[in-house]
Amino acid sequence: MADKLLNDRQDVPIWNAIEAGNFKQALKLVDKRLAKKRTSHLEAFKIYIRSRSSAQSERDVVLPHLEDLVTKKVVITDQEDIDLYDDALVNAIPEAGSIWARTIGELRWQSVKAYPKQEDSVLKSFKACLSERDWEHAQQIASSLEKTFPGKHQYVFWNISSLFLRSMSTDLPIEKRTLWGRLAFGQISKLATATIQADKSKSLPTRAIHTPQELLLLQRITAAHGKLEDQLKYLNESSLGPESIVAKGDWELWRNKLQLMEASKHWEQLFETTGGLLKRARTKDERGQIIEARMADWAVWQAYLRSALALQNPSAFDSVSNEIAAHLDPTSGIDKTWRRNASLAWLEFTFKSSSTPFAIDSSGPDVEKYPRMTAIVKYLQEFGDATTAYSDLRPYLEVSQAEERSKLLEIFRNGLQFSKKAKKNDLDSEFEALSISKNEVSRTLKP
Repeated sequence: MADKLLNDRQDVPIWNAIEAGNFKQALKLVDKRLAKKRTSHLEAFKIYIRSRSSAQSERDVVLPHLEDLVTKKVVITDQEDIDLYDDALVNAIPEAGSIWARTIGELRWQSVKAYPKQEDSVLKSFKACLSERDWEHAQQIASSLEKTFPGKHQYVFWNISSLFLRSMSTDLPIEKRTLWGRLAFGQISKLATATIQADKSKSLPTRAIHTPQELLLLQRITAAHGKLEDQLKYLNESSLGPESIVAKGDWELWRNKLQLMEASKHWEQLFETTGGLLKRARTKDERGQIIEARMADWAVWQAYLRSALALQNPSAFDSVSNEIAAHLDPTSGIDKTWRRNASLAWLEFTFKSSSTPFAIDSSGPDVEKYPRMTAIVKYLQEFGDATTAYSDLRPYLEVSQAEERSKLLEIFRNGLQFSKKAKKNDLDSEFEALSISKNEVSRTLKP
C-alpha cells in the first residue's frame, strides 16, 4: 500500500504534463524514474503516454509491446496498470476488436489466474471482457469466480450465461458453439432439477434457480439446445413455472408457456389454461377489487381464440362467447384498457369463426345478417376515439366485402357516436341501423 501511495504522489507531475498535452515532458519524467528503478507500473505508464502521441511511430510501439507481454505470459498484479495498457491500445487502435481479446483480454485472464481471490479485481476484468465482447476470457473468468467463491449464487449463473454467450459467437466454428451450448444446457438443467427437488420449507440451495431472470435463461438455453417438450416440462413444474415463487409474477413466462403449448398443438390444455387466466382477470377479491387484470393480456386472448377455433367444439365456442360477454359487461368493473382486448377478441372471433360474412337466413334482423360489421360497430362504440382505433380495425376492414362496407357507411351516416361522445344509454339507438337489441348483441357472439 505504501508503494502505491508513493507511486500516486510521484505520478502527479506526469499526469499534469499529460493533461497539458506535453507528452515529451511526460516521457522525460517517466524515463527519469525508470533509470532509477524499472517497474511494471512505469512500463505501463510509458506505453500509455506514447499511445497519446500525435506521432504514428510512437503509437506503433503499443501493440508489439502488448504482444510481447502476452508471449512471455507476464502477470500484471495491479489492475491500474492493466487499465493503462487497455487505454493505450484503444488510443493506438480505436477499433481493436479481436486484438483486444488476444492482448488485453489475455493479460486480464493471466492476472485472474494468478490472483483468483482478489474479487474486486477479478470482477473488474470480467466486466471489461464483457464490454469488449471477449466471450472466451469472460467465460474463463466467470468459471474462476464460481470455483473460488462457491457460496455466491450469482457467479453460478454468470458462468452459465458466459457459456451460452460463447455458444452464440459467430467467430467460432459450429462444433465449438454446439459444445459450449450443450455445456450451458447441462449445467442449467442440473440447477432446474435441484430447484424441483429442493425442500420447500427451506431456502433454496446456492446451486438452484432463484430469480425470474434465471427462469427465462433456463427457457432460452433449453430452446436453443434442448427440446420443446423440456421447455414445457419446466413451465408446468410448480417450482419453475409462471406461478412459482421464483417467477415472482414475471409475465414473460406466461407468454412463453402459451406459445409453447400452441406450438405443440396442445389445444385442449391451451384452451383450459387461457380460459382460466381470463376468468381470473375479471374475478374480484374479498375487497371487491380486480387484482389480476393483466391476465387479460392480448396474448392470452389470441391463444384462447386460436385454441377454440382449432378444437371446433360447440361448447368451446359457447365458452368463448360467454367469456367475451363477461369482459364487455359494463358492470364487470374491468378497466377500459383491458376491455379493449375483449372487444378485439370479439372482432377476431367473429371474423375467423364464420366461413361467410353473411348469415344464410337473410330474412332476420341486420345484426344476424352482418355479424362482422356488428362487431366493428361495437368496437367503435367503445374505443372509436382512441389513437389505436384505425390500426386495430384495419386488418378486419381489409377483408370485409363490399356489401358489408356499404352497411357500415350507412351506419356512419345515421350518426354513430364514438366512445366518450356517445351518451350513456345510446347503445340501442346507435345500433338501430342494424336492428340490434341488447339480447341480440350477446347472440352475435356465437358463431
